[in-house]
Amino acid sequence: KNNTVTTQVSSSFINLLPNNIGSDIIYLRSEEHYLKVATVSGEGLIFYGLSNAIRDLERLGIEGFHVHRSYWVSRKHILRIEIESNSAFALMSNNRTIPISRRRVKEITSNWRNN
Repeated sequence: KNNTVTTQVSSSFINLLPNNIGSDIIYLRSEEHYLKVATVSGEGLIFYGLSNAIRDLERLGIEGFHVHRSYWVSRKHILRIEIESNSAFALMSNNRTIPISRRRVKEITSNWRNN
């Protein structure tokens, strides 16, 4: 069983992260062919696609939401979700606000509150 976990971690984008930022991910942001990774210890930019990174995180059992076409956020790092007349945001543990697309607001708000 440990070999499976090791294989999954070694084949994930987490191994591409700079050592100084760790791997406790707050959010991911797609920037063309690059991925901005924000962790509790800092930020890094790696050459990796958002959809592949989300797949890796799901495989590793790390819970989060693809809140916007360019963003994924970690469930445990959402402090609150703010909904205004025309927009919604997730306030993250690093005090950044991440946009939530209109079509995903209801689903994400419901799933975040229920777990």
